[in-house]
Amino acid sequence: MNPKDNTLHLIGNAHIDPVWLWRWTEGYQETRATFRSALERLGEFPEFVFTASQAAIYQWVQECEPELFASMQQQARAGRWAAVGGWWMEPDCNLPAGESFARQSLYGQAFFKAAFGQACTVGYCVDSFGHNAMLPQLLRQGGLNTYVFMRPNKIENPRCPQGPFWWEAPDGSRVLAFRLLSAYGSGPEDVNLAALQEVAGHFTETVRDLMFFYGVGNHGGGPTIATLKSLEALETDAELPSLRFSSPERYFEDLQARLPLTELPVYRGELQMHAVGCYAAHSGVKAWNRQAEHLLLAAERWAAVSQHLTAMPAATKTLAEAWQKVLFNQFHDILAGTSIREAYEDVRDEFGAARRAAWVVLNTAQQRLASQVDTRAVSAGGEVAPRSSRRALRKANAGGESAGGESAALVVFNPNTFAATLPVEHEVMIWNMAAGTPTLTDSAGQSVACQAEAPSAVVPGNWRRRLVFQAELPALGYQVYHLSTEAGAPTPPAAAGLSLETAAGPVVNDYVVETDGRADLILANRALRLRLDGRLGDIVSLVDVATGAEVFAEHAAVGVVLDDPSDTWSHGLTAYQDVCGQFSGARLEVIENGPVRLRARATAHYGGSTLRQDFILYRDQPWVEVRVRVDWHEQLKLLKLAFPAALSEPAATFEIPYGVLERPVDGTEVPGQRWVTVSGQAGGERRGVSLISDAIYSYDVTGAQARLTVLRSPVYAHHTPKALEAGGAYEWMEQGRHEFRYLILPQAGAIDTSATQRLAEMLNMPGLSQAEGAHAGRLPARGGFLAVDAANVLVTVLKPAEDGQGWVVRAQETAGRPARATLTMGLTRTGPAVGAGVGQAFPIELGAWQVGTWRVTEEGGGYTIRETNFLEG
Repeated sequence: MNPKDNTLHLIGNAHIDPVWLWRWTEGYQETRATFRSALERLGEFPEFVFTASQAAIYQWVQECEPELFASMQQQARAGRWAAVGGWWMEPDCNLPAGESFARQSLYGQAFFKAAFGQACTVGYCVDSFGHNAMLPQLLRQGGLNTYVFMRPNKIENPRCPQGPFWWEAPDGSRVLAFRLLSAYGSGPEDVNLAALQEVAGHFTETVRDLMFFYGVGNHGGGPTIATLKSLEALETDAELPSLRFSSPERYFEDLQARLPLTELPVYRGELQMHAVGCYAAHSGVKAWNRQAEHLLLAAERWAAVSQHLTAMPAATKTLAEAWQKVLFNQFHDILAGTSIREAYEDVRDEFGAARRAAWVVLNTAQQRLASQVDTRAVSAGGEVAPRSSRRALRKANAGGESAGGESAALVVFNPNTFAATLPVEHEVMIWNMAAGTPTLTDSAGQSVACQAEAPSAVVPGNWRRRLVFQAELPALGYQVYHLSTEAGAPTPPAAAGLSLETAAGPVVNDYVVETDGRADLILANRALRLRLDGRLGDIVSLVDVATGAEVFAEHAAVGVVLDDPSDTWSHGLTAYQDVCGQFSGARLEVIENGPVRLRARATAHYGGSTLRQDFILYRDQPWVEVRVRVDWHEQLKLLKLAFPAALSEPAATFEIPYGVLERPVDGTEVPGQRWVTVSGQAGGERRGVSLISDAIYSYDVTGAQARLTVLRSPVYAHHTPKALEAGGAYEWMEQGRHEFRYLILPQAGAIDTSATQRLAEMLNMPGLSQAEGAHAGRLPARGGFLAVDAANVLVTVLKPAEDGQGWVVRAQETAGRPARATLTMGLTRTGPAVGAGVGQAFPIELGAWQVGTWRVTEEGGGYTIRETNFLEG
């Protein structure tokens, strides 16, 4: 075969890390300089084509140097500037939630279409460290049908084909993918002939087109004059294939024109594993990201409701800008925790700004809705209470405060898109707590268990307390509750089903009861019996009351410390195995003991570090909540919490972005989203246990033991082979205090991923409450605005459409089986909500593991629904 029958597409590019070993301000300047240099090379070399991704950095140039940007647009129209990627940034492709990938497409493609007249078709993440299994579907829904990446390389994942192949998601979606055959860039010097020959060695009888990437990258730069001249000179080399200055889009067009695509191999599953340390490094940025994603989703949902029902001004622009801050900081060298310490000061502020924007929109929406809810107290029979019994509510109009012996209203909102019983903590002003025991009633006047705990402030008297109760709420709905200290108020429910004891016997309802530091402590409700170790401060036993089965085979929630001398990325590692100790020397104390929940605190120590875990059992809830505070002062060490399940034939299932994935139980460190479930056989039946968190992204499962990787403490931005010097003045990661929560959910029978998914939503989107004055309102005291009738369909998005025309609804199938469901939305401006029978129902269908998007619009006095994608077209 004549080598010239094959074509090597030369992709001139400049991979730009806007943040890495420098702060964003330096990245801003490097972007401008790189794009200016690329334009100069385009003027000097008439065949040269330049490729660049990331809408956010294009926007920098547009806002700072509009003349430069206009020249880029001109070259794009001439076919010589290739805008690729279609996303706001090149993110980490494991850590962002599924919805973040949807927004990468939504905002990135909108920018490229506005700036260059068309959306992108090529997905492009050449430096990201791994790629989740759902990406083919997520790419397709964002208008991207091809994908270019580099990692993992052929050593890290030898199963993945070199060059072009079909990549298939669990739902069957495919993209035409290309794994780079060399690095994504080159140096400033001449292109090495041997490098071209190495790539050319991958041509086959059928694959006649390949790509070769060149250009100075990371800190920008792009192709140099020397590089371009050397490539021009090599065009005549008879031993080389035809060399063509090209772009990824042209490459895929030529590939498909010359190759029967059915002959390409098909790869199914995730593309891992490179740099496993990235999924635990810098726990702070990961927690900021998780919080911001969920706050923005909640703000959008309530903004959609309030905009429609109260004529709240649209917040679309505000929320879009907040999302773009989050998307920027999902860049693979930021969210992975591999940038310099100074960069994370900027990142903290950006995430803070996004969260603040979300909170402002969320608060405005809920305040406007609450102002139109009937918050007057009712009797147990549902009658509005006489005005004389509502003296405090007149005072509460200004802030919900109440005098002793009177009552106040609380409006509790459920941000979740399914009905849920959510724990609520709300600090209230009760000026004379001694006037009576605080009691709570719901919107129907029925008594609700509550307990009063210490507030955040340390103040004299009992006039400010933290009220704890569980609110039963409709899907994306609310309910009014009434707090009272009046004489003759309903007797608060007893702590039925809750018990707490030590080896010496039951613990009475005292506020704090300490053990002697050795005795175990037992907490129990109707569903679970939890025994805590008085020496180690971990779980000795957790029994599922319904089956009598032990959940764990050995001590669980154990704070295990491992040696971790690896760099920030943990290059060259696939697992952490070198255990060097564990937290012990514990002290147990009872923090809360009331009719709503029991809370016991275990404080243990290792070296100079402290691990505090508060174990909480709620009345009637089948899960354990654990609130963790770590004060960490170790270096080159790693902290895990270990949970050895009492199971045989184990399997491990993880949440991934907009999906679920089963992985081997071989101890490999792997990324995950909010939960992992270990399941297997026990007592002749299928059982399992799910671990759900609000901050963890890194896990390992060995046999039936799952471990959550809480934090690691390498040096900031340490990259091997650079060795650390003894006594060097380094900045160590993770020093100081860290907080997060996790849930332990035992399961029996068929393992229900949908139930786990919903509990993860509840943990990360807790109930929101506010005090409200007493007033009549056109909205009832209880109502919901959205419902879906299939347990395996989870609505993830309700938002106003970006163009202001109607709403966008998104949902995912969560159990791996096709679903037909009815989506009901409260769309009337004058009536109450879905729960009161007002709303419009729409049939929707989802395939197994599919993400679906619909657009609902108002037309001719009615409402219509049609399927769309992430771009809302």
